[in-house]
Amino acid sequence: MVVIIFLASIFINASKKDSSNFLLPSKDTNPVQENIIKEKNTTVVVVKGTRAGINEKIQANGASITPLKVIEDSRCASDVACIWMGIIRISINLEVDSKAEETQIGLGETITYGNKRITFESASPEPNSKTQIPLANYVFSFDIKNGIVEPGFLKGHMTISPICPVENINNPCLPTKEMYASKKIYVYKSNKKTLVATIIPDAKGDFSQSLPDGIYYVDMEHQKVGGISGVPVEITIPGRGVYTLNIDVDTGIR
Repeated sequence: MVVIIFLASIFINASKKDSSNFLLPSKDTNPVQENIIKEKNTTVVVVKGTRAGINEKIQANGASITPLKVIEDSRCASDVACIWMGIIRISINLEVDSKAEETQIGLGETITYGNKRITFESASPEPNSKTQIPLANYVFSFDIKNGIVEPGFLKGHMTISPICPVENINNPCLPTKEMYASKKIYVYKSNKKTLVATIIPDAKGDFSQSLPDGIYYVDMEHQKVGGISGVPVEITIPGRGVYTLNIDVDTGIR
């Protein structure tokens, strides 16, 4: 009887020991899911003025803007010399006249929603190569205006030369319609990625394109021989105004 009780005691203790090594999964073992839960349950705070951080709502001029998250922040660090200044792009929630929409906007860009024009004016703090900006530290500022401004225009002229190895004054070699048509002009949003328009010069090299007011990046496909002057370039299209751009294409023919 004593032996049986002793063996039973060993079995019970062993079971307790084994069970103590078996851990039930906790919420901390899945950080991705935890982040998703936190994001869904985040409370939006209403702030005054036209500056707000993540999940802070701006209410101004009949519109509401809530920055939701940072999509991309490739801005040049303040302690580094950069060739390209980079961009910051964020996701925002817009509310105008009881209508809401989630969209993206890049620094310097202007978007129209309802009868409002929203411009993403600034983002702080400036990035530093030695530290990463915590999401909670971001502050964004916006400009909100009424009305839809009539579009502006990008206009200009393209020259292509030389066409012949030796130019004859009495019988000059001139670019053909097909030559101009092959030199397409690409207009991107300020992020240098989103294509807005493709412009094809006419038979005389003239071109014109209607664009909403805002900041754009203009470029062409650069050839291995010769060169192109005038692009790439960042331009600002004013509402109801005209930006003039002249492009010279050197064919490299000698």
